[in-house]
Amino acid sequence: MKHLTTLLLLSLTLILSANAWADGPEYNDIELAKKSITDCSGGVEQIWNYEPYGKIFYGKNIDLPCLEGMEGIPSYKKAEEALVIKGDEFWFFIDSDSYGTSIQVDKYGIIAQHSHMQWTGNYLIQGVLNAQSQEDINSIKLMDGGYELHEDYYISKMSKSYKSKEGGAFWYDSKRDYDNQILELIDIKEKTKYGVSCITFEEALETSGYTFEEVQEFINPETGKSKWWLAALSYHDKPTWCYTY
Repeated sequence: MKHLTTLLLLSLTLILSANAWADGPEYNDIELAKKSITDCSGGVEQIWNYEPYGKIFYGKNIDLPCLEGMEGIPSYKKAEEALVIKGDEFWFFIDSDSYGTSIQVDKYGIIAQHSHMQWTGNYLIQGVLNAQSQEDINSIKLMDGGYELHEDYYISKMSKSYKSKEGGAFWYDSKRDYDNQILELIDIKEKTKYGVSCITFEEALETSGYTFEEVQEFINPETGKSKWWLAALSYHDKPTWCYTY
């Protein structure tokens, strides 16, 4: 009887687990969200795109009480978190590849934060509040980790990368333009679990698994800058650079 009870409990657990897996995660539903917004406003007048899967619904006269429990977004998210409202105008931000969207308005643009399973994608969107066409909107994905925005650049804090093709995770700070090119590698002072390491470009290259020629291919010949830390280290203006690991 004991073994039978154990088998029954195991079977029930497997059935419940299978059902939970079948339900899957709650992703944003673009079309259903659009219908919800349309039903609770004067209508969606424009739809703008931003990278890589983002949509912006623009319209007027949004009814916030009507949006309570809005369909098209995860049940644990609130529509207000993804809305920008100015006077009678509204902009609603949504991404088809995430579990939910939150918006922060900054003087340098709008930050759309998209929630994923174990990370959050941050996208800076500029020009949207005055956009007359899609060409008026510029968006980039900010590096993972923290950030500090400035007019012509931003500071990326504690971005994760790897020392070589084989792995070796570490975290670093950098100054980047809004094309994500590294203007300057910044020495990091706050250690994580193990500590801080300072290296030269030659030392980093030797253990990276890349050749000098391969690294140079990642430098934009027009700007002399790169989006990759190892290529950027080749034009670093100090003898060493420090990161944490």
